[in-house]
Amino acid sequence: MESVALYSFQATESDELAFNKGDTLKILNMEDDQNWYKAELRGVEGFIPKNYIRIKPHPWYSGRISRQLAEEILMKRNHLGAFLIRESESSPGEFSVSVNPGPCCRHDCGVTGRASLSAPCAVVSSLALPVWTSTLETIAASHTSCV
Repeated sequence: MESVALYSFQATESDELAFNKGDTLKILNMEDDQNWYKAELRGVEGFIPKNYIRIKPHPWYSGRISRQLAEEILMKRNHLGAFLIRESESSPGEFSVSVNPGPCCRHDCGVTGRASLSAPCAVVSSLALPVWTSTLETIAASHTSCV
């Protein structure tokens, strides 16, 4: 996940990461401390104060929406392989992946039609999101016809 620095920050400890206002930082970990995130800037890693940055949302992340709304959004996109990631309704703290595999295409998780993926494919941890998005982009690119 990426963020933009709202203010400049000068590191005072060896494990902190200095940055300037406007820098784009890659967030590596948001869970270890409630006030600090682990981030990377130009190949250097360190901790940054979370109130100095603004998280840049991914276009595929929809936050807290229902499965039904996710399906409606994907149907409107009308794009084979379109996907979004949302907060899980049934497992708080987890995420669900919704994919438009087309009107009759079957995909790796055995889902047919326009629907949200069912377990175990739907629930992923926040650390797995980059892997999932890469996998979904590959699936989208490979689905050119119905099976």
